[in-house]
Amino acid sequence: MKPGLWARLPLVGRVMLSASLALAVAGSLLLLVSTTKEADFSHHEIEEHLVIEQDSLLAAIAESAVIGDYASIEQVIRRRVKRDDIRRIAWTNARGKQLAASDKDAAPSAPGWFARFTSVPSPQQSRSLVIGSRDYGLVTIEMTATSAINRLWNAFLAHLAILSLALVLDFIGIWLILRSGLRPLRALNQAAESMARGDWSVHVEAAGSRELRNTIDVFNRMAQSIEAARKALMVEKERLQVTLSSIGDAVMATDCEGRVEFINPAAETLTGWTAAEAEGRSVRDVFSIINETTREKVKCPVGRAIREGVVVGLANHTLLIARDGTERPIADSAAPIRHDDGRIVGAVLVFRDQTQERRTLDRLRLAARVFEYAPSGVAITDPWQRIVEINPAFTRLTGYSREEILGQTPRLLSSGRQEAGFYAAMWAAIRATGQWRGEIWNRHKNGEFYPVELAIVAMKDEVGQVSHYIGIFRDISQIKEQQQRLERIAHYDALTQLPNRVLLADRMHMALAQAQRVNGVLAVCYMDLDGFKQVNDELGHEAGDNLLMALSNRVTLALRAGDTVARLGGDEFVLLLGLANIDECRKTLDRLLKAIAEPYPLHNQAVRITASIGVSLFPQDEADPDTLLRHADQAMYTAKESGRNRYHLFDPERDRRTRAHHEAVTRIEQGLRAGEFVLYYQPKVDLRQGKAIGAEALIRWNHPLRGLLPPAEFLPFVEGHEFSIQLGDWVIEQALAQMAAWRAAGIELPVSVNVSARQMQRTDMAEQLAAALARHPEVPPQDLELEILETSALDDILHVTELIESCQRLGVRFALDDFGTGYSSLTYFKRLPAETLKIDQSFVRDMLHDTEDLAIVGGIVGLANAFQRQIVAEGVETVAHGTLLLHLGCDRAQGYAIARPMPASAMPDWIAAWQPDPRWAEACQYPSPPRELPLLVAEFNYQDWIDRVTDRLLRDTGPAATEPEQHASLFGRWLEGAARERYGELEAYKATRAIWRRLVTLANDLLALKQTGQADEARQRLAELDTLNQELLDQLRLFHQARSNDKRRPAVNSRPEQPGT
Repeated sequence: MKPGLWARLPLVGRVMLSASLALAVAGSLLLLVSTTKEADFSHHEIEEHLVIEQDSLLAAIAESAVIGDYASIEQVIRRRVKRDDIRRIAWTNARGKQLAASDKDAAPSAPGWFARFTSVPSPQQSRSLVIGSRDYGLVTIEMTATSAINRLWNAFLAHLAILSLALVLDFIGIWLILRSGLRPLRALNQAAESMARGDWSVHVEAAGSRELRNTIDVFNRMAQSIEAARKALMVEKERLQVTLSSIGDAVMATDCEGRVEFINPAAETLTGWTAAEAEGRSVRDVFSIINETTREKVKCPVGRAIREGVVVGLANHTLLIARDGTERPIADSAAPIRHDDGRIVGAVLVFRDQTQERRTLDRLRLAARVFEYAPSGVAITDPWQRIVEINPAFTRLTGYSREEILGQTPRLLSSGRQEAGFYAAMWAAIRATGQWRGEIWNRHKNGEFYPVELAIVAMKDEVGQVSHYIGIFRDISQIKEQQQRLERIAHYDALTQLPNRVLLADRMHMALAQAQRVNGVLAVCYMDLDGFKQVNDELGHEAGDNLLMALSNRVTLALRAGDTVARLGGDEFVLLLGLANIDECRKTLDRLLKAIAEPYPLHNQAVRITASIGVSLFPQDEADPDTLLRHADQAMYTAKESGRNRYHLFDPERDRRTRAHHEAVTRIEQGLRAGEFVLYYQPKVDLRQGKAIGAEALIRWNHPLRGLLPPAEFLPFVEGHEFSIQLGDWVIEQALAQMAAWRAAGIELPVSVNVSARQMQRTDMAEQLAAALARHPEVPPQDLELEILETSALDDILHVTELIESCQRLGVRFALDDFGTGYSSLTYFKRLPAETLKIDQSFVRDMLHDTEDLAIVGGIVGLANAFQRQIVAEGVETVAHGTLLLHLGCDRAQGYAIARPMPASAMPDWIAAWQPDPRWAEACQYPSPPRELPLLVAEFNYQDWIDRVTDRLLRDTGPAATEPEQHASLFGRWLEGAARERYGELEAYKATRAIWRRLVTLANDLLALKQTGQADEARQRLAELDTLNQELLDQLRLFHQARSNDKRRPAVNSRPEQPGT
């Protein structure tokens, strides 16, 4: 019978449940009584309030009732009805006129059951207004219990919350008290459960009352005693288990009744029974054996060992039948187990598997038979190569009997055809790999030589030392003869007996390897006969065959013995000439052509033919054999087309360039047809005015595999090619279409387009340009600018000038691109009517660090101003570049510091959002004279250096150490050179030198810390670097102030410095 729920509850649960129920019942009764009393009090309070309100109201309206001021009475009634607990007030005069007001019709917020339980009424009372025995009317007041019930309900909820809190606190308090008091019993219970699960190392900390402490101590001592005894038994059992499990033989122990008590893993494997399954079973069930010959069951020796007390062994040819039916030959013995008093208490059965021994013996017998009947000769030698055994086939193949050969070495069979190096390599391979296989010539006892296929294997003993060598060989004389016949058929031409295409391939590989070894030249000559078909047609095929044989002999005699002449078929031949140099090749080919041209006597007439030879040379043409042959074939056709009876040398480098160039141009043409080309636009801005003044259209190839490619990746392939005109026309057309689209969107932006030299050479350039402009009439011609390279303009300045003038009559403007790279004279420059000069970006990019480039840029700016040309600087990659250009007087620029080339769709947003750098506005406001440009350049170099040092310290990996040092040396050279002459008398100069030395030292120290793995420490000291940096910048500002003071003083014997000094 299952115990009830109360009995199944733990002690803590029962105590907590009982206490909580008691407190809940008591609290509920208290809450009921208090609520009832509160309801009675509210009832009396409402009735008292009714009387008070009625007396007060009668007094308030008495005067108004006497004089008949009903409006005042109504106002009083409406004010009074809004008081708590009043629902309705009505006044009826003596004539029956009634004034009434009501309020608080809402039901109480308390639930209905609570309102019914409290039974608080809503009383009503009417009283007459009598003044001086005259009745002026009847006043009726109706009270409402809603507010009282709501107050009672709120009080009820508050008491209920307090009761709930008391219950929770009571529950928690009881639980904490019981938990603390019963913790030792819980620990003792957990320890007992752990022991039940097999954990005998438990220990319970003594706690609680004295009785509990005593109980826990007794429990701990008991657990310790049991654990000590258990460990001793486990150690003994483990030692026995390890011993029996380590034995290679199977072991099975039984009691005196023959029931299995123990089997080791080896016995489990052989019988198929696990120890758990076999324990308690009869040994006859687990150890089932039969006679191998008769297949009859054999009695288990355990029974006899127990009965007679003797050791019993099994007879030979006994099979053990495993549980799964597997049969294994075994050898076993059984011995009795005796007690100390001599009683037999069981038996131990030891047996082992003889399967491997049987297989080894069978293999030995089989090997002996194979050795005897093998058709191949077998010889076994000792480590010193003395023959210790041979098989009968050895005698048959060599002629030596066993008695004659034993004790001899294999050198007795040596033919002398192999050199000493051959045997040295053979024994080296045997020592390295333990074996060797190959072909060798032997000598028979009768003196005849014959080829054999020989394999030698080193046989090692158990310690890894060579104990014997085994040689196995067979006579391959017939195979060799058959191979030679087949090789002749497969590798030589049946008519001329020259090598055919198959042998030619093999000869080419060998000839290439030979040329590589000796650093020589291999000439692959493809020869085709001129006029052979005519001989064949006129004199017949027999005459043609005779001519081919005669020519083959003549060519063979004209060449050296080491050269190869092969016939591919028909009248096509290939020659392989190993030469020392190309001059020798020319001489050989001249001699060969002369020999071939000599007359051939055929059918009583002299026939003359010639040959056309194409030659490819290795290693000049580093190709594979097939490619060399193909190149020679191409060169042969060139020789034929050049007049025949000659040779032509193939140029591999020119061929590679031609093919690569042709493939590239073809792919570009395909890309244009497939719509893979797009135009990107790089803005050109006026740095001084801070606005975009145009854009340069730059072609990009959206390659399907390589992604978006810049012009440098593909334009060089079409330069000078006819296709460059088509590509240029496409660029102009796309640029005009884009300008039209922008104008439709309200953006008027001039665009410049690069024009190739091939386009400039067109005679109809102006006509094509006019047609393009006509297709886009909404684009003003002056918004299109064509950029031509200065070098292209100088190639034919007269033609270019006429072309520019023709296009300018259309309204198109021109710019000289990359100005400064063409070395044009002032005369040429003056004659070119281009409106704009574009300074090459190589000068602009390096002018911050190269004084010569700075001087060139300054010179070009002065030149443009002198000739009243507009100027645009390319390559403005940093804010410093733009600042310096403004100081030089160049306002227009383009470059990465302004914007990278972008798709046409991005240009409107860029134009709307672009703002010039504030430092450019400062440069426009405070321009520097030319003599102060070195100071600006020095500041740029210094700021560049400090930024690079800081970047290296903040990054996990950085540029090489020499990169910051390069910019430091530029600033340092200026500080010790031009700055000393210009500002040396200033205190600020001396302070700057001192701070600079401290800065360099600190930067080197911090970089050294980072390189030695102390990057965190180096970064912590960055504040020191920032402080010195600010101090140096403050001193450089004093240089500018000194410059301003100098401008206010008249110069005396002063000479302005050139930009870049």
